[in-house]
Amino acid sequence: MDTPIRVLITKIGLDGHDRGSRIIAAYLRDAGHEVVYTPPWQTISGVVRLALQEDVEVIGVSSLATDHLIVPDLLRELAEAGLDDVAVVVGGIVPDSEHAMLTDAGVGRIFGPGSSRDEIVDAVNQLGAAVRDRRSRAEVPA
Repeated sequence: MDTPIRVLITKIGLDGHDRGSRIIAAYLRDAGHEVVYTPPWQTISGVVRLALQEDVEVIGVSSLATDHLIVPDLLRELAEAGLDDVAVVVGGIVPDSEHAMLTDAGVGRIFGPGSSRDEIVDAVNQLGAAVRDRRSRAEVPA
């Protein structure tokens, strides 16, 4: 890949546990990605604004306290802002019973405890490349 994938790592909602998201940000930086990291307690509208300003291809949302339940709202607001091509992944504590709700809403991958560095980096590589491919096809005049 010529240019690094741009990834936004964030925590939306009221969950302030950010150790995991800091580790993932380091994994992705070590893999050569350009990472925009936010502190905890972000609003959905703030994340959408930042995703637009930073032209990210992937957004990673960390959840340890049910904040993943508002990710469908994030996906809706991304679509409303014209960012429906951005891939969204969720990591943290997500009960199996809530996986379908997230994937049905459009989440690209869900990473739970025990997900390996390689698994996460490979998924972000694939999702970021797919976003770039869709964007490049959309830019080609008909």
